[in-house]
Amino acid sequence: MILNQRFYIALSLIILLLGSGYTFAPLFVLGQGILFVMLLAVLVEGYMLYRIHGIWAFRQCSSRFSNGDENTVNIRVESSYPYPVAVEVVDEIPFVFQLRNVDFRMKLRASEGRTITYHLRPTRRGIYSFGRIRVFVAGRMGLLSRRYTCGAPQDVKVYPS
Repeated sequence: MILNQRFYIALSLIILLLGSGYTFAPLFVLGQGILFVMLLAVLVEGYMLYRIHGIWAFRQCSSRFSNGDENTVNIRVESSYPYPVAVEVVDEIPFVFQLRNVDFRMKLRASEGRTITYHLRPTRRGIYSFGRIRVFVAGRMGLLSRRYTCGAPQDVKVYPS
């Protein structure tokens, strides 16, 4: 379970209300009420995210890449959640490419699937190892995220074109 930025913003507001409540008493009661509502919202969102295994993802690419050419990599992400979710997909590409920002953000409707396509250009021959696919799913309120680890590590051979 990962706490999102919205959670911390709401928590900061609650702390300010509770702290201000020592000067003006009704703010303390308001802060307690909002804290209770937020805890309830976190519990509901956690239940909604963790009650089913809602995401599947896998990588589709050639078993051989051409050296110096653009090679296509597809990632298929499928949701089986019965409601829309915000998704961030992070592909662990071979370290040789020195790309740390291969992540894709999208919204998936209920039971929707999408294909992400990107290109890699290897510059040397050899074996390039892909890692796993990490998928982070945020609930409707955006307070929590759930991490899925999908796909298997994959080796791709690079030959001259």
